[in-house]
Amino acid sequence: MHSAFKTALYTLLAVICLNTSSFAQQKIVSERTHTWLQYFLNLKLYKKWSVHFDGGYRSQNDFIKNPHQWLVRIGGVHHFNPDTYLTAGMAYFSHFTRNTSKNYFRSEYRPYMRLTCINKVNRMQIQHRYRGELRNIQKGSKDGKLNDYLTYVRLGYQINFQYPLIGDSFGEGVPYLILYDELFVNFGKQAQNNFDQNRACLGLGYGLTKNLTMSIGYQYIYVQRNRDNFENVHSIRLNFIHNINLKLDEVE
Repeated sequence: MHSAFKTALYTLLAVICLNTSSFAQQKIVSERTHTWLQYFLNLKLYKKWSVHFDGGYRSQNDFIKNPHQWLVRIGGVHHFNPDTYLTAGMAYFSHFTRNTSKNYFRSEYRPYMRLTCINKVNRMQIQHRYRGELRNIQKGSKDGKLNDYLTYVRLGYQINFQYPLIGDSFGEGVPYLILYDELFVNFGKQAQNNFDQNRACLGLGYGLTKNLTMSIGYQYIYVQRNRDNFENVHSIRLNFIHNINLKLDEVE
């Protein structure tokens, strides 16, 4: 294994340990299992412009039977260069809420912006992603959802390492390793806590075709629900990434 990948692995393990240990003392911590199924579409329209779409389903404490979230997200993308681009758009989440008297879905409307920067170190691709979101989450009670929303800002930073196991580049028929860590923090008067969650994932990707890639991995999430309640979430992620290049600016 390349020395750069070993360095990345040790760095992320240290970050995860620090985040977990700093919040775990004298707290109530529960265990959860999730399954995340997600489809991503990147539609390149012009050299500088594209459209991003993704949709997904997340289950809780069961492989796919018990719903946790549905999500749809769309955005416009401006490419400053092939390795740096800015995405802005809207996401809609439907959160399943379980209560002793009634189960129901709560809506969330989430405008967002993301800045992505990619660079390579020998064979390894390193991606930095900076995210800002305005979360508008519908409130609920034991009797059902309410016509009121909780609003606050969430910021996130992800560092993502990808390493091809065959050859020097990514593409059809190439398996690759995936390792990432993502930290989220909250701001605003209605935010229940500043620390939101930390996600770490180790996975394997594979180029199914020139334009379609799949990846599967184990994702560990450490979540703070409120001042005293935390969750360890153990999840399986299955992603399909579809890249289509229409090249409209090259059509005569």
